[in-house]
Amino acid sequence: MIYRSFGVRYHPDHAGRLLREAGWSPQQPIERATQRNEEAIKQWYEDRWPAIKKKPKTRNTPSSG
Repeated sequence: MIYRSFGVRYHPDHAGRLLREAGWSPQQPIERATQRNEEAIKQWYEDRWPAIKKKPKTRNTPSSG
């Protein structure tokens, strides 16, 4: 987008830094979606989330050894 608009290329990290310095930030929604189904979300957290949640790795050997 920057290149198309201004003809200048920046590394993605540098472009983000420039945008933050200019006062820009990622946009956040002001309100929740009207289609949001609270009951379905609650059910998903109870049923699906535990199965996909990242679990800590277990080691059988001590870390200092």
